[in-house]
Amino acid sequence: MIKTIKFRKNNEYLGCRYFKLLISVHVPTEDKDEVTKGLVYYTLERKPAQLLKQDMTLTLVDFNKKIEQEKTFRPHVGIQPAQSFGRNGLRVPDLAASTNMLIKSTIFEHKDKHNNTWRYNYGVTRNQIDHVKVNARQVRYVLDLRSYKEVDANSDYFLIKAKIKARIAIVNNTRTTRLSAQWDIEKLHQTQYQGELEPLIRQNTKTSYNTDMETY
Repeated sequence: MIKTIKFRKNNEYLGCRYFKLLISVHVPTEDKDEVTKGLVYYTLERKPAQLLKQDMTLTLVDFNKKIEQEKTFRPHVGIQPAQSFGRNGLRVPDLAASTNMLIKSTIFEHKDKHNNTWRYNYGVTRNQIDHVKVNARQVRYVLDLRSYKEVDANSDYFLIKAKIKARIAIVNNTRTTRLSAQWDIEKLHQTQYQGELEPLIRQNTKTSYNTDMETY
């Protein structure tokens, strides 16, 4: 099941059987007008509120900006992001705080080459502008995040790999258990009870048969 958000065709939901998994979003760059950027961030703030609490929301976002590393943004932002002073760099932590999500890509400690997600100027300059957010309730299910610059996809973006361990509760059919506990089936094999049950079964079967014939 894939549902597309309005802004661009690469902004989409990817659902699975037990919970919604991915929301992929491409945020406008810093030079775009404030109305366009505000509409995108407004939608990103509203969409998680429409999901069920048990849904695991993993948001893959190309923010086109590095994230601020201020202590005031914790615990929604870790200590790994690069320093930046752009307006988008301030909007991202605010968005995570308002939706009760953590920017998980700033939590794990890796080498810089495994944190960078984008390159330009013929690969000379590299930045971390793509991030992964997860709702606070399922934050422990994301075990690791890193990029792989060795994977050549003919793009200036690096491949990002997330290691996720999802916990799916097993629902027991308690109603069937209760019904089976009400009947002592072992007594049907005992001779002393067979003599008492046979007349009752015959009588009930005969009554049920006559009732069905009259109804027919």
